Amino acid sequence: PNTMIIIGVDQIRKTAGPCEEETLLCMVEHIFGFPEKLRQPPQDDDNDGSELIINIGFQDGLNEFLSALIAVRELQKLHLPLHILAEIAGCIEATIPFRAQDAVTGKSYLDHLHDRLSFVNNTFTLGMPQNRIIKAVQRAAVLANADVGNVGSTDLLRFLDCTWKLLPETNEGLRAGRHFATLREFHFALFKIYGFFRYFIHADLVFSSFSNSNIPDIRKRHAQSIRNIEVGRRYVVAKVMSLSVLSAFAQLTGGDGADEPISLFTADDELLSSTLNNPDQQARQQNVAVHYDEDVYQILSKGRRSEMPFDG
Repeated sequence: PNTMIIIGVDQIRKTAGPCEEETLLCMVEHIFGFPEKLRQPPQDDDNDGSELIINIGFQDGLNEFLSALIAVRELQKLHLPLHILAEIAGCIEATIPFRAQDAVTGKSYLDHLHDRLSFVNNTFTLGMPQNRIIKAVQRAAVLANADVGNVGSTDLLRFLDCTWKLLPETNEGLRAGRHFATLREFHFALFKIYGFFRYFIHADLVFSSFSNSNIPDIRKRHAQSIRNIEVGRRYVVAKVMSLSVLSAFAQLTGGDGADEPISLFTADDELLSSTLNNPDQQARQQNVAVHYDEDVYQILSKGRRSEMPFDG
């Protein structure tokens, strides 16, 4: 049958011919495991049932799939052999981040990638021996770990900078800068990144290995990622709380303020940092005990290394 891929939430369709007519597309689909996913019956009245529909969302690796497909199609023009293209697609598939073990089989995503590369090797007669497939998956693991390497970095500010740079990618309004991005847009973006820290990113899912490769290095980076994620979560909570206060003022003063630029509500960074007192000093003045995270306080007080245009 033909394949109809529904890409993302906008239901944009890309129709391809039979597998033998679209070898690269079919191969990349198998490497990403899309044929294994639930295929829904066609909804079109004019469809005679000869087309299968595969739903592909961002959490299924939509960006990585499109990147791999474009990459192998462009690299094919350089006359690279099909098995090299399969290895490249496998490396890109491995960069889909933060995937847990399969609840049914107990396999990791790298185990599944090995199985899929083995299937593709046999189906498309790629001629790769088993040891080459293992090395291809190990190479994919190295790339995947490098892709999220900042999470396990000893440079905490670098990790936060990389995380903050994701905000404009999924929040178009923030690309205009703080003089145009609204308070509501920034508040909504912060809630999403809070959800990222709270529900999506877990230290156990950051770094992976295959066939016991690079275990000592992964353990070291895993330990650092636990601390980085915790600091990141606390930092975002503090930012959400500050934006919540501003949003409350905006709502109480008529409600329209939430759609005003962030710059209307925030002062210059130097003024903010100069008025932020040390918690220990405040505790001594008020004769109370205080508990706080020193790393989070220092970042809030001095700012991240690279401030973004939309920061308030």
